Amino acid sequence: MLSGRRTTRQLVIWRAGEAVLVVALVVVIAVLGSRIQDARRQTNERYVVLEQSLGSVAHGTWLREELSRREHDINRIKTFVPERQSLGDVVDALERSAERLGVAVTVPQVKEEVKEDEEGNPIVPTGPLRDIRLRLVASGAPDKTLRWLHAVEYQPYLLTMVSWRFVTGEAKNVQPGVGVPAPAGESSGEVAAQRMSTVEAEIIVTILVNEEDEENKS
Repeated sequence: MLSGRRTTRQLVIWRAGEAVLVVALVVVIAVLGSRIQDARRQTNERYVVLEQSLGSVAHGTWLREELSRREHDINRIKTFVPERQSLGDVVDALERSAERLGVAVTVPQVKEEVKEDEEGNPIVPTGPLRDIRLRLVASGAPDKTLRWLHAVEYQPYLLTMVSWRFVTGEAKNVQPGVGVPAPAGESSGEVAAQRMSTVEAEIIVTILVNEEDEENKS
């Protein structure tokens, strides 16, 4: 009788131990599963970050290569639209083109173009571009002044011919060699009457400005 009770008690203890062990295993499996999910999530997040970083590096490399290939075009654009401090180079180019043709040229006026609204009030310029109006006066032989006027329109800048006026007349007592080349067969000391012309033109040259410098200047 006692032996039967002991066997039953041992069986109950054994079953209880098995139940505790099963519960412990379930808890361990649940904890391990949660940790595995956390590890997978962290791995996926790191993979996404790494992929984005690699994408940024690849994009940066592509951008540098593209800028290097486009450097020539960028430099051409910078030349085509000069900066404010390079406006003197534009005037020099106009004077050199006149000198090559034997035309005397002056630039009596250089001013920034001011746009107005419908009521006639000046509009404050915005953006990186400004329009500069230049007044040009050239004198020389009619054909040469016309050729120079044509050359002005084809200068390598973003410019617009606003207006021009062409006047011809006969210049008396012009000494060849002083601003006017001597005609064929005449020495530089001889006095000759030559037909001269005067061109008055106004052009607008678009320039590039640094907006921060413009704000500080104002």
